[in-house]
Formats: sequence, structure tokens, C-alpha cells
Amino acid sequence: HGVVDLPELLSIIFSNLRRRELARAARVCRTWSPIALDYLWENIDDLPQLFRVYSPQRRSLLGGPFHFKDVSNGGCFDAFWTHARRIRNVEACHGTYASNVIPHLLDQVKKAGYGQTFLPNLRKILFAGSGASADSPQFLSVFPLIPATLENLSFGMFTALGTNTAFAMLQSFTRASMEHLKTIYLGAPLSTSQDLRLAFTTFIGQQKDLEELGIWSLALSAEDVRNIGSLPRLTRLDLHHGGDPCQDLTETCTAIGNQFPNLQKLSIINKTRIETDILVLEGLAPCCELRTVALMCRRPGAVTAEAIQRLGRGWPRLEKLSFEPWNHDEHYDYYEPTEYPGAPIGILEDVALCWSETITAVSLIFSASDGVPEPFEVQGRFKKLRQITVDHCRVYDYQVHRVAEFVAAMCTTAPGFEYNTLAETPDDWYAVEEEVEAIIKRRQA
Repeated sequence: HGVVDLPELLSIIFSNLRRRELARAARVCRTWSPIALDYLWENIDDLPQLFRVYSPQRRSLLGGPFHFKDVSNGGCFDAFWTHARRIRNVEACHGTYASNVIPHLLDQVKKAGYGQTFLPNLRKILFAGSGASADSPQFLSVFPLIPATLENLSFGMFTALGTNTAFAMLQSFTRASMEHLKTIYLGAPLSTSQDLRLAFTTFIGQQKDLEELGIWSLALSAEDVRNIGSLPRLTRLDLHHGGDPCQDLTETCTAIGNQFPNLQKLSIINKTRIETDILVLEGLAPCCELRTVALMCRRPGAVTAEAIQRLGRGWPRLEKLSFEPWNHDEHYDYYEPTEYPGAPIGILEDVALCWSETITAVSLIFSASDGVPEPFEVQGRFKKLRQITVDHCRVYDYQVHRVAEFVAAMCTTAPGFEYNTLAETPDDWYAVEEEVEAIIKRRQA
């Protein structure tokens, strides 16, 4: 055996090749072929790629769905099954195919005695069909394919998910005893009927291995979170809250803290039009392992030193803190930056005092108009800070040197600055960034 015939080495090499290169490698020899094909078929962009292995396809009408040409005597089932078993990740509903295609293939699998699905090793599925019908038969035909061992279920932002489709999905997953999902991402528009909310949150609550949950199209209330129940392994949560001004974000955050105590990353978009106090996050105190907290809202309130200190007692290992405006409504119209009350730039020192050893990024609405602390008065020090996001904060020419000295006094290395595109004078913040870097370089020389 030559070195290039070792399966372990070939696996390392092939895992770094592109699809075209894998196709070539699969034709080199019998040793290379099965390993290259494993990687070539591990991820497919759409199901029709696999269907074409079974039988050629045609369209009855221009722009219509694909049908198998002739499967009266069966297609190339052995080749189809060999490749189908290799598939781990698939994007569904890109291609258009007739509603009887999947049932025909499932019948062939059952006749061969291979089980109930032709994707037995599927681990991730993304429904990414742009503009698909809310109750598309194409969606409904895919759900029975999904095995109980699926780990990642995602719906893209532009994939409509009608009530009938959503209920059919949940019923299909229940029949399959699906309880091993690690990631659920729902970006699709979803009906807000109470029955569907209850069914969906109940399904999520059954996934005790769940590690990441993202729900962007359904604003969760505290009741919804409590209905999900405890998810001890959940480490990342991204969700929308609101739409109903009566929903209490404080209560929702408290429910999150109680049900998901091991969270490490949390992102919330609050869509209500009432002013939001950063202390609504105080209910997350049980999540003492939080590393990233991001709260975006239509009307963020001012951040105070007391608020930072109270939050600091709950999250001792925080690495990223973001409290900023959610700048667009349903029509993506921007609000004026003057709506947002800014925290004094000196609030950075309070952040440093709380999370000196851990914080790497801060995004707040600052204001330099209330004065800037003297550099020699600074007590807090950032040891790992790499980024400061300046959101809707204007700094004037005469303030550049003072702000730069203050920031440099707190940092051991020069942080980068990010600017909101609506900032009126980003050039002045460029000057602050350059001067901070120059001060720290002189200090280190």
C-alpha cells in the first residue's frame, strides 16, 4: 500500500477538496472512489440531485414540476440507495418536482426492506425555498423523510410556513419520535394561532438535547417560555419578543433565566414601542454562564452605572455586551438617532470594573456631551477589549483628544471602533481610534 491509499489520510485530504475535485478523485481508483463519494454526497443543495440518480426527469409543461420519465420497471435503485445513505445535510425545496416523486421512492425503500426513509443518516435539513407556498405539497412530502436522528432543523427567512404545513410537520416529527434535535432555527413566517404556538412550544420542550434555538418569526411571551419547560443543555437562544405592548419583557427574561440556566449566548429583539430599560435583563441572573448578551429594541433607554453594576453581579464571565436600537420597522424605515438617550462615555469605566478580565466587545449608545472623565481618575482596566461599537453617538473635534485619552487609559491594547451607518460624524470617531492607538503605542514603547 502506498501512503495515498491509507483511508485515514485520504479522509483528511478529501475533507478539504471542493465538489469538482472530489468528483475527479472518485474516478481515480477503487480505493479512492468510496471515500471521495462519501464527501461528495455528504452535502447536497437540493433533493432533485439525488432523484436524478434513480431515473432521468422531465417536465410536462414549461416551468412545471419534474417527473420521472419512465419508472414502470423501476429505476436505478441500488445506485440511488448507495448515495442516499451518504447524505448528512440537505437543503430542501429548491428544485420543483411532482408530489408523487417522494412517495414512489419511499415505496421502493420499503419494498427493499430498508426502513421508512431513504435518508437514514440525515443530520441537518434546511428548508430554504424562496417564496415557496405556505402549504406547499413539496414541504408536506419532505417531512416523512426526516429520521428521528435529525440534529439540525432550519427554516430560512423567505420560506413561508402555513398553519397546515406547520401542524403536518409537528405531527410527522411526533410520529417519528424525534427527540434528539440539537439545533432549531425558525426564520420562516409562522401563523400566530394559539393552538399552533402551544403545539410548537410543546415540541421544542421535548428536545432535551437542544443546544441552540432561534425563533425570529414568532414573538415568544413568558407563557411560551414556561410552556417549553426546562432545557438544561440549551446554550444559545435567539428570539423576538413583543408585537403586543402588554407583553412584559422583564417577565420573559425571568422565565428564560429559570428554564434555561446554562445559556451562554442570548440575543433578543424587542419589537414593542415602549421604552426598554436594560435592567429587564436582570431576570437572567440564574444564567451565570452567560458570555454574550445582545438586546435590540425600538426605544432603548439610557444605561446607568447602577444598572451595569447590578448586571455584573449576575454574569461574572460576560464577554460581549450589546444594547442598541432595532432600527427598522416592517417597511425597513429608519428612526432618527436623536430618539435614543445616550449613556455618558464614562459608562465604559463601569463596564471595565465589572468585567475587566473577560469583556471583549461593547456596543452601547454613548453620549460625549455629558463630559469625559479625566484619564488619571480611571480605575477600571480592560485586559481583553477588542471592539467598541459607537451607536448614534456624536463626538466633536474638540472632544477627540479627551475621549481618546480616556479610552486609552482603560485599555492594554488598542480596541477597534465600529460605527453605525447613521452616525452623523463618523470621521471624528476615526480620529479617536487613531489617537487611542497612537497613545497606547507610545506607552508601550
